[in-house]
Amino acid sequence: MPAPTALEASPSVAYRRDIDGLRALAVLPVLFYHVRLWPFSGGFIGVDIFFVISGYLIASIIARELAEGRFSLTDFYVRRIRRIFPALFATIAVTIIAGSQILLPLDYRALGLSAAATVLFASNLHFARHSGYFGSAAEEAPLLHTWSLAVEEQFYILFPLLMLCAFRAGGRTRLLLGVAALLSFATALLLVDRAPVLAFYLPFPRAWELLAGALLATDMLPPLRNRWAAQLCALAGVASIGWALFGFSSATAFPGLNALYPVLGALLILHAGQSGSRSAICWAARCPWRSAASPIRSICGTGRLSSSGPIARTATGGCGSSCSSSCSHSSSPLSPGASSRSRSAGPVASRQAAPSRSPAR
Repeated sequence: MPAPTALEASPSVAYRRDIDGLRALAVLPVLFYHVRLWPFSGGFIGVDIFFVISGYLIASIIARELAEGRFSLTDFYVRRIRRIFPALFATIAVTIIAGSQILLPLDYRALGLSAAATVLFASNLHFARHSGYFGSAAEEAPLLHTWSLAVEEQFYILFPLLMLCAFRAGGRTRLLLGVAALLSFATALLLVDRAPVLAFYLPFPRAWELLAGALLATDMLPPLRNRWAAQLCALAGVASIGWALFGFSSATAFPGLNALYPVLGALLILHAGQSGSRSAICWAARCPWRSAASPIRSICGTGRLSSSGPIARTATGGCGSSCSSSCSHSSSPLSPGASSRSRSAGPVASRQAAPSRSPAR
């Protein structure tokens, strides 16, 4: 089991069930999409939800440690290595052993190349060059799901440095994150029509999704004081995700503008949870008359499983965040007038042009 992270070790952090529910909204659609279960034609947007969650959580951790004067780049990277490497290498080893028994020589060679790229956290670049996500070649790529983990790790090479620089520059965190997010989003808009494969796989056109979650972690939005406002906010988020989940397909231009649906949906749900009141998702999961075996609780259990380790997350195209707890918090340490209390945190497939539009299994 990975060593507990800073948030997991903190006795002052409360569990947030809404983040587990949001994780489930990311995990299950991706699984349903890859088995071609109708009507989840847009299930690949689950990865975008994971990106938002990951950015939100990691920014919360870094912001709090910076405010407390104990942030260390070395510790940050060591935590990620300890959490990701054991399960990731086990996944690769099992895949290679199984592939040796069932794959043809050429396919097994392709698996070896993708495994090498995965070890280097460059599988997104490998698949961008050799297959795609919706093409027929992608359907038989056993390690295709690792592309999102590669994007995330490439992002986190520079993100802690950006947060550190912003903190030392007098707390210009929102400004720097906002500018970076706008540049990333503009790049995604430019590439989605001209080079959709690159828009889908490269880290910079995807960075705005992680940065959106990071901006929310800095208390970019005012808290929702009214319980019903939080409920409506969460329901609007679910509706936005649902629109993409059931309305998108492999023919949808993605990412780009269409990625706003899952990203904004995830942000609304997270923001509703920040208010401290029980959003619709929290209520459904905590309602006392529901049994432990109810579908709602089972869904939240899926969300917890998706945060328990990189195998579960990468198996669904999700992220390998360094924190597995879903927590609540007061105001962000990097927001104006913030207290020293800790902020909430919790750990996050899209499309590209390809000769074949059939979904990957």
